[in-house]
Amino acid sequence: MSIDGGSTPAAQANESMFGVSAYTDMREAFWTGWPGQNSTAGAESEIQFSPLTSGASAIDLNFLGTYNWYNSAGSVSLIDTTSDQTLWSYGWYLMAGTVPWDYALYPGSATLSLETDFNSGDTYTLTMWTQTFSDQDQEQTSIQLSGIGVASHPPIVVPEPATFAFIGLAALLLAFRCRPAWSRS
Repeated sequence: MSIDGGSTPAAQANESMFGVSAYTDMREAFWTGWPGQNSTAGAESEIQFSPLTSGASAIDLNFLGTYNWYNSAGSVSLIDTTSDQTLWSYGWYLMAGTVPWDYALYPGSATLSLETDFNSGDTYTLTMWTQTFSDQDQEQTSIQLSGIGVASHPPIVVPEPATFAFIGLAALLLAFRCRPAWSRS
């Protein structure tokens, strides 16, 4: 959406499976005779998934805020929908909250790497949401899922049943072969 046919978008929001962003800019409106007007934009992404295996995995999230980003809000959360349990939730509103922003005003950024235990029989919902507000300025924020990785625990290797059968057969042949000669008659 642009302001009265102007070139500057008043509000723009984008969402994808792996990120959300919001941008608002009311500078052009302020200087073209619309003082006191406000603009807001918001985006939300919700991902539902079931892991293929149980175990710990790291979820990495990157936050970025530019311009007057501190006039914004947002949150990320992970819910085990099978047990209806919130595993973790982080958020902010106008610079207050649980997202560890670096508070450098241009740009602000934060990173979360959250090791989470997953159960392959459960369904999970990851939600990312952000919103910006402007009156005579501009704001932009984004949240990006940068990876779901396997935690640094060594994998547990379980041999196939055929491997057990081969080991058993080899042990039986070895036992038969190593019998004393006097017991074979």
